[in-house]
Amino acid sequence: MVHLSGEGTVITTALITALIETPLFWLAGYRNITDCLYFAGINIVSNIMLNRRLLSMRFPSSQILFWAVIILAELCVVVLEFVMCCCIMKSVYKFRLRRLLFTMLFTNASSFLLGILWILL
Repeated sequence: MVHLSGEGTVITTALITALIETPLFWLAGYRNITDCLYFAGINIVSNIMLNRRLLSMRFPSSQILFWAVIILAELCVVVLEFVMCCCIMKSVYKFRLRRLLFTMLFTNASSFLLGILWILL
């Protein structure tokens, strides 16, 4: 079985993820500081939820199944963050919702790939 370790790093990981994704959100054109703060908060909450869930799971030894579960979980986070942003951010309606969804995919994929690079280095 493959186990994810580091319950103590859940908060740190969430903060690092927010530090990566929030500037990307801002660069994508979402310049309202309140929305950026909401995005950071949403990001931290969703990241903590994801990592706590992953830490509680037992993964099969198959690397393919392991990565399939991780990618599926990341896609669930994108949907969760998208819905939370739509519900909380008032200025999000100035932008098309499709653009917001692509922004969520971009920010999450960027931090995901940076995380993999960090692990590999």
